[in-house]
Amino acid sequence: MTGIRALAIVHDHLSIAGHVGERLAERGYELEELLVVPAERYTNPDVDVVFPAPEDYGLILTLGAPWSVARRNAWIEAELALLRSAHRAGVPVVRPLLGRAVPSGADAGGPAGLVRRGRDGRRGRSGG
Repeated sequence: MTGIRALAIVHDHLSIAGHVGERLAERGYELEELLVVPAERYTNPDVDVVFPAPEDYGLILTLGAPWSVARRNAWIEAELALLRSAHRAGVPVVRPLLGRAVPSGADAGGPAGLVRRGRDGRRGRSGG
């Protein structure tokens, strides 16, 4: 039986899917990693990346990175477009760390604060 394809967006050569990737594999996902910034461009991460169509995947995992999403370079803009497309197509997105800020920008059209739940369980915005 073939598992559900999952795209793991790995922003730099030091990041790994780790425990999240392991849990996805346990649940039948076939994880495909896409490295955004190769090791040789780590100090100058302004690279062009072609992201695949989100509809080709059952889930997208976007990992953290050492760079801020406020620095709007080509790969961040391309990733935001990918995540907007995933949202429109109903493809689930798992987004720890930087990945939590990137989709916020994708949903709102710009950098935005993270959505958090208070002690009472109600949603509220923090930041931007």
